[in-house]
Amino acid sequence: MATTVFFEEVLTDKSSKELTMELEVGRSSAYGENHLYLRVDETTVILDEKVGRSLCEAFESVGHYLSYTG
Repeated sequence: MATTVFFEEVLTDKSSKELTMELEVGRSSAYGENHLYLRVDETTVILDEKVGRSLCEAFESVGHYLSYTG
């Protein structure tokens, strides 16, 4: 299984520096195809294409709403 990491960060809650989570986002070639995967703390999930696309669209929508995108 090959992976490519696109995002890896320890996220800290804006109001409480004690609330954190490790987040990694990338692509995995597990199952013989490329799929989006998420690792939160010690748990990794590999998403099917439908859910991966839906998650990407949701992030794009919220980024656009917050004017984070161009």
